[in-house]
Amino acid sequence: MSHGKIREEKNCLNCGHTVEDRFCSHCAQENTETRQPSHYLITHFIEDFTHYDGAFWKTIQYLLFRPGKLTTEYLSGKRQLYVAPVKLYIFISFLAFFLPPLINGAKDESMSNTKKAYISTAEQKEISKIKGINFSLGANFGSKSKITVELLCKNMVEYDSVVNASKDKTVLHLLRPIAEKQLHLREKGFTRDEITDKLSESIYHALPKALFFYLPIFAFFLWLFHNKKNWWYFEHGIFTLHYFSFLLILLLIVFSINELLSKLGIPVEYYKAFSLITILSAILLPVVYFFIAQYKVYKTKNESFIFLKGLTLFMINIIGIFLMFIILVYISFLMVH
Repeated sequence: MSHGKIREEKNCLNCGHTVEDRFCSHCAQENTETRQPSHYLITHFIEDFTHYDGAFWKTIQYLLFRPGKLTTEYLSGKRQLYVAPVKLYIFISFLAFFLPPLINGAKDESMSNTKKAYISTAEQKEISKIKGINFSLGANFGSKSKITVELLCKNMVEYDSVVNASKDKTVLHLLRPIAEKQLHLREKGFTRDEITDKLSESIYHALPKALFFYLPIFAFFLWLFHNKKNWWYFEHGIFTLHYFSFLLILLLIVFSINELLSKLGIPVEYYKAFSLITILSAILLPVVYFFIAQYKVYKTKNESFIFLKGLTLFMINIIGIFLMFIILVYISFLMVH
């Protein structure tokens, strides 16, 4: 609680109503002086942080280590002790969206720009072999835009010939824009490793987006599979927000572990082993967490029935999230520049 100096006037500065005590009974604003000593900012920050910090860490503790507990507490009416589901999801989403780009941005600043400024020698040799272009790389280089187009067309013609010779043309046709984008980036001077990094970055950014867009769909399937008389869509939404918040935290943990391992300089064999363990954990934990949380929240007398229902739900949603994830990765990579 704040210890600011109370105003002598009894009118609320926020809503204009009469204030009988320290707080306005109409809008709950504290009737303190607008000007306060400098130390007030520090004490006010500490008080607010302590209050929020207590609720936040208790929320995180329940979210990570007690699947379903946070949802049952919230739905039972105990809401002041925890961070609201929407606020929690927005805060964690903010970290998941903006923390990795900040770290990757710091890496990019240390990279040399010379690779992006010039066409590699190998690509210059490829250009010199293109039919229809007769020039010397020294004096008569010709139009850069023309070379770019013809180089790209030559490679895409070769790609199309591979597509036509393949038995599975549908997938390769769908991947054609990806191949074109990759060739375009290579022409701009990006190496294969840099293109791979950009693709990995697109994949990481697409997952939080896929979860966000899939939120209402996930809750809708929960609503379909559970008793509509006992459960409202709102309650399924709370379960979904908590579960997806857990997934985003897990994503951040995996990202942090990978970053830490890459900076430790450990041998490649150990790095691959630790990375494999991290990836397997990231795959298995959401499955185990979902079944435990669903069992704790949607309690029924028939345990085998709730398990089969949960298994069906999980398989449907895995397919749905995967499809949305693939679409967003596809779009994100095409927008790379």
